Amino acid sequence: MKKAFGKFCLKLMGWNIHPNLPPEIKKCVLVMAPHTSNWDFFIGHMAFWGVYQVNVKFLIKKIYLFRH
Repeated sequence: MKKAFGKFCLKLMGWNIHPNLPPEIKKCVLVMAPHTSNWDFFIGHMAFWGVYQVNVKFLIKKIYLFRH
């Protein structure tokens, strides 16, 4: 169900994701920055669900910058 939903969402938004990952990679840490829009997280998540079929775990940190 996640695969179909992810592919549908990506197609609906006009995205075409390259489906091949190197076979020797079993685990990795992916860091994405800078974010160009608020949709980056959702598009990435749909790519992992629909194209790569990987169970993704994520951590989000919000940083507040204060002026002195």
